[in-house]
Amino acid sequence: MITPTVSNIEFTLKTKAMNKLFYICIMVVMLAACGSKKNNEAANNTEANNNKTTTNDQVNTGQSQTTVVAFTNIKPETFKQLMGSKVGIVLDVRTKAEVDKGKLPKATNIDFYKPDFDDQVAKLDKNKPVYVYCAVGGRSGKAMQKMKAAGFKEVYNLEGGFGAWQQLGYTIEK
Repeated sequence: MITPTVSNIEFTLKTKAMNKLFYICIMVVMLAACGSKKNNEAANNTEANNNKTTTNDQVNTGQSQTTVVAFTNIKPETFKQLMGSKVGIVLDVRTKAEVDKGKLPKATNIDFYKPDFDDQVAKLDKNKPVYVYCAVGGRSGKAMQKMKAAGFKEVYNLEGGFGAWQQLGYTIEK
């Protein structure tokens, strides 16, 4: 058995202190790495804002002077207001089976899943606002990005899609 001596106790205490210091250094490095990730995310968010694809629900309703970003996801209330205030194209990118259950008034259907989707969209007037929607907002969000790349000036994506529109009791056609 080892008899504790002053030098053994000092060595043990120094070793424990060194271990603590080592773990503290590791944690500092890890935290610094997390901070870099947050900075990268902030830079990516800034880049996304520069591309003007955002969620924005401000609209000019005549009561106040505000604007809606040209390529944006918007809530059904704002989508409806914009459709009423700016003449444009209402684009339904759902399948025929989905459209047969109902659609927004005056909607044109171009199925996002069809191989000729890009060709059909290219025939639309790029200078008119486009109000695009699908069942829940995913396909129409992708369609909005494709339309932006194709040179469209304004595209508004309906957040929550046809389901959100219908849930609010807004007018649909069959």
